[in-house]
Amino acid sequence: MTILVRSLGLLLAPALLSVSIGDFSFAPAEESEIKVEFKQIFNVELTDMSLAFNGEDVDTSEMGVPEFTLRDEELMQFTDVFVKAGDERPAVVHRTYDELTKMSMQSATSPEGDEETNEDPGTSELEGVTLAFTWDADDEGYVASYLEEEGDTDLLEDLEFGGYLVDFLPDGEVEEGDRWQVDASCFDKITEPCGDVSFVLESKKDDEDDDDTWGEQFSDNLDGEFFVEYGGMRDEDGTQVAVFTLTAEISTEIVQEQEIDEEMFSGSTTSTFSFDFDMEGELLWNVEAKRPFSLTFNGDVEFQIEEDTELSGDHGEMKQTTVQMFEGTVEVSSSYN
Repeated sequence: MTILVRSLGLLLAPALLSVSIGDFSFAPAEESEIKVEFKQIFNVELTDMSLAFNGEDVDTSEMGVPEFTLRDEELMQFTDVFVKAGDERPAVVHRTYDELTKMSMQSATSPEGDEETNEDPGTSELEGVTLAFTWDADDEGYVASYLEEEGDTDLLEDLEFGGYLVDFLPDGEVEEGDRWQVDASCFDKITEPCGDVSFVLESKKDDEDDDDTWGEQFSDNLDGEFFVEYGGMRDEDGTQVAVFTLTAEISTEIVQEQEIDEEMFSGSTTSTFSFDFDMEGELLWNVEAKRPFSLTFNGDVEFQIEEDTELSGDHGEMKQTTVQMFEGTVEVSSSYN
């Protein structure tokens, strides 16, 4: 069984898997191999918090702001073999997910100065698996299938044949200093380059009812401005590369609902997670090899968690709102060998 996945919409020059875009193209030869690595670090610290009860602000100044940090790390390594070219686009690519690891950490310091850190590792069942991405002309999309044996097709549902950052290349020939805008959704091409690779945190492995739409909402609600500027050519470790500067001011939010049903009261909590990113980076393109050379994409993030809880029971109704503000950094890098 196969699952239709989103495509990059790559174009093909004869005998090459090729995206021709002005003087730049993505064109690995048939049977060639590329090893790709993506690293991502999200690190924020609590900077402010507020509390309101039944619409009235609660003075928390005497409490101060506790020391609390959140840190997420992701590593994705995969190997692509470009098996076959089609009439207009790559026809078959075999992708092996060599390593897929994630670590979510929370660190808190008590008023007495005691520090406690909780680590929650994440893994994916796709690690070590080889998939075939095959173009389906009827559905105009790539189809992912298990290469050697059947596996869980749910893992393939939201995968993408991505990771090569062609969305940032110019539509035509460019000169040094030329600048163009890409859609805000291209932020996902860097932060989630291959779609959903089904990371599962250790704390959620036994949660069979978990219906997490976090990633979907994060992608669907991306908004803002994303610009690319061509900076000419330069030598990078003996390789001639084209330089593209990336700048982005992007926001998004995720909303989650939770029902509360206790013996003495019932109600619900609505949690809103808001992100504001101010990012810049550099995409280097290997002109001779016709593929990316490397990517760095770093910047600042403001992260807010707002929780609105409404309860009713034997003692009446209650509404509580808590807001936590975080500030920190995001670091993304990728390499191609």
